[in-house]
Amino acid sequence: MEPKSIAEAIVGDQTGVITLTARNKQIDVVQPGFTIIARNSKIDMFKGFMRLAVDKWGKLEKASENETFTVKTDNDVSAVEYELVKAPNDDGQL
Repeated sequence: MEPKSIAEAIVGDQTGVITLTARNKQIDVVQPGFTIIARNSKIDMFKGFMRLAVDKWGKLEKASENETFTVKTDNDVSAVEYELVKAPNDDGQL
């Protein structure tokens, strides 16, 4: 059985940044200065913070060309802590 590798990287675009959790071969795709494409990605919650993940149904790949855009680094959506709150049921009770 192949050992599992996990790494985190800050990725972003013109709208903001998020922490990406890369696994195994995905780690080679996520390198500084690369433009990547995350297809069918999802948000996982880890200790109350959002992480972008690409599971077996998604695809993480290097873009054919490096795009030139300014990353909005002052909007880090992974820096916001979320708390699980019970929603009221139909009769208004928790």
